[in-house]
Amino acid sequence: MFLLLIFFESMFFLKFGKQKKLDAALTMYCELITSGIWPTVYTLTGIINACVRCSELSRAQQYLQDMKSIGILPNEVTYTVLIKGFCQEGLIEEAFLLLNTMKLEEISPNLRTFNTILRGCLRNGKLSQAREIFNEIQLNKIEPDVTTYEYFIRSLCQDLQVKEAWGLTKEVVKKGVFQPSIFSAISTSAALKAMFKIAEKAKNLAVEGIKGNSVKSFAAKNRASVSLFNEMKKEEIESECKRVEEYIKSIFNFFFSSEEKNRIFH
Repeated sequence: MFLLLIFFESMFFLKFGKQKKLDAALTMYCELITSGIWPTVYTLTGIINACVRCSELSRAQQYLQDMKSIGILPNEVTYTVLIKGFCQEGLIEEAFLLLNTMKLEEISPNLRTFNTILRGCLRNGKLSQAREIFNEIQLNKIEPDVTTYEYFIRSLCQDLQVKEAWGLTKEVVKKGVFQPSIFSAISTSAALKAMFKIAEKAKNLAVEGIKGNSVKSFAAKNRASVSLFNEMKKEEIESECKRVEEYIKSIFNFFFSSEEKNRIFH
């Protein structure tokens, strides 16, 4: 009976969080307390999630402190939810501080925790921090998923670290990961750095990928993984590849002869 109650609690709070109904979540929480039902880690994690989804980050932090003060230990999900809130607000340093707090409390971050920070680093142009997280994943012998690679490679591309990004794709493809958005990002950054051979190859791979001729992604092995490709429509990738193609064409038509073009690409 107790386990069933916890299950329904969790489902309700998850639903309120997804619907951004913080008031409803707090009302239900108060009703539980009034009824003499002591909150669990799932209850309070649900409240923190609702706060984060409603951009009530300071309130979410307060509930974390309240949780600890009444002797309920947060788990990796609790911390990951709050880390997500910091990352959404661009507070990457605070996210790292919370990650360190997890470690001090001997709560092991999972891949979702690390991917959450990687996404925050990508959104906020923090390559050095993204590299730190990517290295930590490897040091902890955690198997990266397709999302891990996408966020890190796209961070490298943001900083025009083309050679490193391109080199990493070899490792990625060996593991069965092939996401067109990775290659379209490399194509763009390579074109901007006048690395036209890589730009052309990456562009062709991206186009091939969105036509369905790609290597089977190991996202299928990890259903929980949510790829950036799902957020980036095929049309957007095609548009990015087309811009790269037009850019390379305009540069070569202006600066190079047909002979020189053939020599560069072959």
